[in-house]
Amino acid sequence: MTSRRTIGAVLLAGTALSLVMICYGITLPRPSYPTLADVTAGCVVCNGTAVQFRYTVLLVHYNQLTLPQRTLTQVGTGLLIGIPLALVVNALPKREPRASRERRVLGGRSVRGKSLVGAVLLAIGIAAFVVIGASDIYFAHTGDRSSFAFQALLFCDSIFGQGVGFSIAGALSLGAATAGAGLAWSERGIPDGLRRGVTFVAAPVAIAFIAGIREYDEKEMATHATNFLAGITVAHTDLVSNWTMLVIAMTLAFAGIYFAGESKFRQKRGVFHAAMAAALIFTLLVVAVAISTQTLVGPYS
Repeated sequence: MTSRRTIGAVLLAGTALSLVMICYGITLPRPSYPTLADVTAGCVVCNGTAVQFRYTVLLVHYNQLTLPQRTLTQVGTGLLIGIPLALVVNALPKREPRASRERRVLGGRSVRGKSLVGAVLLAIGIAAFVVIGASDIYFAHTGDRSSFAFQALLFCDSIFGQGVGFSIAGALSLGAATAGAGLAWSERGIPDGLRRGVTFVAAPVAIAFIAGIREYDEKEMATHATNFLAGITVAHTDLVSNWTMLVIAMTLAFAGIYFAGESKFRQKRGVFHAAMAAALIFTLLVVAVAISTQTLVGPYS
């Protein structure tokens, strides 16, 4: 089992690295942020449409020039949040499961009931998140207002609020899926079920969704992850972007697999550590390539 000293060292190293990345990203030279004076300077026709169009162009240019600075800050924020969160999640207590006979006599119906409710909630949450996430990516990629994807986004906005509804609906559906997994896997207690739900449901689903954004809606990677987080900025940089959420999700998934494997592969710990190290290096290389090759294409939104 990983010692407290090792955990403390990981926490301190991760915090130091994240703070360095955040400070470096914020302090790197960058052009001035577009203002109304910049938009109207030399403007011949200064009606609302012309001003809006020119501001959009200037904003696209600013965001393109500051993409490395903003991404570095956001990845650092992901580490700053993700490492402590992963350690807390994996420190959730778990009890030994009851013996099968005791479980049948004392808690059989209760266990089966919780598992059934959890499985239903998990299925509904995952299905809802897939519909909302796929609709978000499809519409952002195509702009097709006649599609089912656009109607699904409008439906979410009509329930939770214009412009933020689909973000809230997506967050709630993923939360429901995680809670359902926690109930379905609660044989060792709700906290342990929640830990497994975060590690093996929420984190992988979030990684798959953000990978889809990176592939089909690349310009959104360095912006706020959800519309209701748009105000969390420093130096005109969204701190909780899709890059931030990707790093958090990957940290949670990696830590969960590592801690679970530590107890399961005690006899082959060296092989397990080597496999985890190889997986970590490969993952970091993939993320580095994804970051280094990102671009901004088309109107920025």
